[in-house]
Amino acid sequence: MSKTLSAEDALVRQTTAEYLEQAFGWESVYACNNEDFGLDGLSGRKSYREAVLTRTPRTKIEELNPGLPITAYEESLAVFDLLKRPDLTPGGIRRIKGVAVDLLETLKAEKLRIKHWRDKKSTRDAVRLTIRDYLRSGGTGLPETYSEAEVRDRTEAVFVHVFRACPTVPSPYYAGMAS
Repeated sequence: MSKTLSAEDALVRQTTAEYLEQAFGWESVYACNNEDFGLDGLSGRKSYREAVLTRTPRTKIEELNPGLPITAYEESLAVFDLLKRPDLTPGGIRRIKGVAVDLLETLKAEKLRIKHWRDKKSTRDAVRLTIRDYLRSGGTGLPETYSEAEVRDRTEAVFVHVFRACPTVPSPYYAGMAS
């Protein structure tokens, strides 16, 4: 993949950047061939392939949910990454952030508090069903633009993540990140 832009690509990017600035007050930064990758880099992304920037959603999750332990932000960001799509609008991204936080709170308050929840099939199925129902819910779940197959795939991805990272509440995986 070439890292240089054609004149047409540059014009499309410039026009888009101007529109986003006028319509939403966004500031655009041209970082092609100048971007440092990593958390301290310009955009906070890991590579050119990462389309949705996680540093900004994390900042917003912290801003909208002040006072949560650092582990709660990390857990929410992990679920956000599993639920996102590259074509989300700013409103869709905000909704996904809320879904990630609220879904984790729901699971922790109910199903994940069951001792050894991963050991019993009926309990695992109940966790998976809670995730699916939450993601399908019109009031709290994923945007309507997600297909049934996408909801099914996201349900399974979140379940696998929760199964691995949350054998107990609080998660020993995320507790290690706090120190």
